[in-house]
Amino acid sequence: MVPVPKAPSLEELNQRILAECLSYGTHTINGLSKTVNELFESEKDSLIENPDIPFSKIQIYDGKADKYATVIVDKNRYSVPTTAHGQFYNGAGHGQRFLNSFYQDSVSSREKPKG
Repeated sequence: MVPVPKAPSLEELNQRILAECLSYGTHTINGLSKTVNELFESEKDSLIENPDIPFSKIQIYDGKADKYATVIVDKNRYSVPTTAHGQFYNGAGHGQRFLNSFYQDSVSSREKPKG
């Protein structure tokens, strides 16, 4: 468990995290003689550029709704309309939402659990 950071605003929290990350650059890792910044500079030439196409965080999944009208997403069970039991489904999820489709009909959209 990680404690939830407290800050008056998201901007202030981002500034605090940035300051901590930048200050870590002067840290020397146990067993190494160089600082984090020095190690980064030595490997900078080996890094590759980000692709032109942004990374998609959408996860595609499929399966079959069970007799209890639930589907499994990320090892969790979610309820769907009872009319969908026994039907095959496909879905897409990203962030905190996922969408299930049965036979081309969008039937449910749910929040993913936090934690």
